[in-house]
Parts: sequence; C-alpha cells; structure tokens
Amino acid sequence: MAAEGCCACAKYVLFILNILFFFGSLGSAGLGIYSLVHTKGDIGAVIDNRDGTFGGFLIAVGVLGCCLSAAGCLGAARENRCALLFYAIALTIIFLMEAAAGGVGYHYRNKLRSIVDTGMINTLNAFNPATPNGKLEMSWNRVQKLFTCCGVDSPADWQSNRTRWAPAVPADTYPASCCKTPTDQNICRNTTSSGFRNSGCLQKVLTSLHSSWTIWAGVAIGVAVIQLFGIICACALQRHIKRIDYSLV
Repeated sequence: MAAEGCCACAKYVLFILNILFFFGSLGSAGLGIYSLVHTKGDIGAVIDNRDGTFGGFLIAVGVLGCCLSAAGCLGAARENRCALLFYAIALTIIFLMEAAAGGVGYHYRNKLRSIVDTGMINTLNAFNPATPNGKLEMSWNRVQKLFTCCGVDSPADWQSNRTRWAPAVPADTYPASCCKTPTDQNICRNTTSSGFRNSGCLQKVLTSLHSSWTIWAGVAIGVAVIQLFGIICACALQRHIKRIDYSLV
C-alpha cells in the first residue's frame, strides 16, 4: 500500500515537473528566436564571427526539451515503461553534458577576457570596408552603436588593422558607427568632436556577457534540479511498473 502511494506521488510529481520543463523549453526556444531576430547575434559575431550560433543553440535545446517533456508526460500519464526508460536515459545524458559544460565554463572563467579580446581583434581585422553591408561589418557597427564604443580596447585598434581597414581607407578614419554623427555613410573622421566614441568595446561587451551569464547560471541550476528530480521520479515509477508487470506473469 505504501509502495502504491509512493508510486502515485512519483507519477504526479513527474507529470508536474514535465509541464514546468515543457514551458521552460518553450521559453528557451523563444529566447533563441528573440536573439536571432532582435540582436541578430551581434555580440557572438564580433567575438567569433559566427552569426546566430547562440540563438540557434537555444532553439535546439528548447525543441529537444519539449520532446523530452512530452515523453515524460506520456510515460507518467500512461505508465508506459518504454517512454519512461527513454526519458530517464536521455535526461541523464543531458544532465551529465550540462554538468560537463558547467565544469568547462568554470575552469575557463578567468580566461574569458583573453578569449573575448582575441576573438574581437580577429573579427576587427576581418572587417572589410569594401562590404559595409556584410554580416560581420553590420554586427560591428551595431555593437559599437549599442555600447557607444569604438574598437576593442580603443579606437586606435582600427588604425592598427593593417589587414583590411587601414590600407583601404584614408588615414585617421574609422567605421561610421564610431561617430554619433558620421562624416558619411561608411566612415567617421570626427575624432575631436563630442560625438566621437573614444572608449573601446571590450569591457562593455564583457559586462554584458557577465550580466547575461549570471541570469543563465541561475536558470541552468534551476533546470538541473528539475531534471534530477525528473530522473529520480521516472526511475522509481519505471521500477514500480516493472514490478507490477512481473507480478502479473
């Protein structure tokens, strides 16, 4: 009798957890779509020149989470051993992957500045003034407008860009987004005006990343707790159903 009561409790808890997991996964997919549509992956693009990578990752996680939560709800509602087993194994694999990703992130936490700095320098050097409407070029301009900054550490980074920018434009000129009021559509020369953006973008991008990651760390911990309870409840319910099936043989 007590076992049946525990089983019923595990069943309803699992169902409720998966409802929460489902809506959380929808939220993740929604944030991914918002990231792609609203910010166009600009910060990610100026760090590693991969437009929309993070948004696509969130959408993939959201879709996978919705599928898993559906399997969990089905297994709990119908007491289906196969669905519960699939759910428990898949959720365990995802939980371990999340734990590994968290460990890697914690290990490299003190190297974030160096990684972002190197990535931004590389994409700045890849900025092509001949294609101002390219994805990378537009991302750099939007980031500089958003954070009211210019260059990585300072505007001088554009002058030290001997790869594409400096050889292709007149001396002492910068992308239009370095000026509040640009000289023309594509370049900025107002280095002495009050509208020129003298500060670099690196620190402002890092601050934005830190604030975002603090929120995501809290969300990830909450999701991990739900997943752990889901695994425990699914295993308990699956074992109880298996015991009943054997008793009927």
